[in-house]
Amino acid sequence: MADRPRDDGWWLASDGKWYPAELGPGDVPPEPTSTQRGATDISRPLTVVVAVSLSIASVVLVGAAIAGFGYASALQKFSGELSDAESDSIASVEVTWAGWTGLALLLLIITGVLVMTWTYSASKSFDARGPIGRRWRGGWTIGAWLIPFANLFLPKLVFNEIERISQVPYGHVPIGEEWREYPRSQLGDLWWLLWLGGVIPSQITQILLGDPASDAGRLAILVNISAFTYALFAGAGVSLVFLIRRIERSSRG
Repeated sequence: MADRPRDDGWWLASDGKWYPAELGPGDVPPEPTSTQRGATDISRPLTVVVAVSLSIASVVLVGAAIAGFGYASALQKFSGELSDAESDSIASVEVTWAGWTGLALLLLIITGVLVMTWTYSASKSFDARGPIGRRWRGGWTIGAWLIPFANLFLPKLVFNEIERISQVPYGHVPIGEEWREYPRSQLGDLWWLLWLGGVIPSQITQILLGDPASDAGRLAILVNISAFTYALFAGAGVSLVFLIRRIERSSRG
């Protein structure tokens, strides 16, 4: 079959595709039913749950970033090791920052599990569409996040595959290698750049500064960078919301 006739003998079937003369109407597979389509769709309720979780986590991360900048600003008023009196004077600001940070980390863990569940579910549903040449499916959708260093790029490869398969019109089942012709989106690239922008600087800073203990100057630098990375994580969360919603909608044609 093809999207356009390749010879004079080709004819147009009810599925909108052109078939060669040697294939009669009885040889053309029927269009998929709504039940068959639904079996390979991404779960809309799961997508909504993940989107809501990501949105809440992003809002909390913004709160943690604001609290962090406030705490760093308070620390910058001092230098060297903080005295007990100095620590007491900024204790409330520190507690606020710690509270927002703890809540943000908890939500990141919960949301991370939900994202991995969604990715596994989406990848499995697309297996029924008959894509050929996939590399990042099944256990990779979860393991990609858990392998040190490799988790800096493998999850993006998983999403690239899912996103490209989602763009193939459902009537083309089995899709074979057709999914390779579709590009990944700039939205997906933005999500991953923001995520890496949050992960890498925080890790490098902790290695360089070590444990700042009660040194006000070093602690202020660490808190400032942490607050900045929280803001980037929030941006990544919002971008991922739009990305998974786009993939879910595209998968339904």
